[in-house]
Amino acid sequence: MNILFFTEQPFFPQVIGGLQTSTTELALILEKNGHKVSVLCRLTPNGWTGLRSRFILKLPPKKKAAPDTTLGFPVWRAWYPWEALDWLVKRDKPDLVIVLAGEAVRMALVARAAGLPVLMMLQDVWFQYHGGDFASLGKNVPCVAN
Repeated sequence: MNILFFTEQPFFPQVIGGLQTSTTELALILEKNGHKVSVLCRLTPNGWTGLRSRFILKLPPKKKAAPDTTLGFPVWRAWYPWEALDWLVKRDKPDLVIVLAGEAVRMALVARAAGLPVLMMLQDVWFQYHGGDFASLGKNVPCVAN
């Protein structure tokens, strides 16, 4: 299965936290079990990763996200990940999008609009920051939460 983790938050090494750690561990286990895994996240301009990603985004051919494989699986970084999803879906054809914390409702709606199955992996309790009302997702959205 081709699985795309999708978040509005930055990812390793630009941000280090629980979401990044648990997602990396899960991605590595999934890959070890034969799945293809990638992450689409927000780009921040900081550090070597930010500089490298900004440079890649400016090079032809035009890309919506910059790849990074230092974690052992592709991490795609974009200024606005929700704007890069259609581009990445056409490129990588994921079977499932796992939406992580950080504008989770907004991100799930974008993934659904792209015609992809969505699983919500809620890793925080800050519902006011989930980018919308969960009711807008309908009744059949599987969720896992810690």
